[in-house]
Amino acid sequence: MQRPDWILFDYGETLIHETRFDAMAGNRRLLEIASANPRNVTIEEVCSMVEKINRHTLHLKNDLDVEVIRLRFSA
Repeated sequence: MQRPDWILFDYGETLIHETRFDAMAGNRRLLEIASANPRNVTIEEVCSMVEKINRHTLHLKNDLDVEVIRLRFSA
């Protein structure tokens, strides 16, 4: 099976009304249920990377009303 290049999530204010979002708790849970963590990435590292990506892509969300992030993971 080939790994996907893109994974799209459409969640907030589309599938459910968000009253409060706790990024640390959400990402912690995703890391807990991940099938593998070969680099032993910590939740702090995940949240730091997400913050950096969001800073670099904020203009896309504001200009296009779309959040687009493309990540390439090497095995």
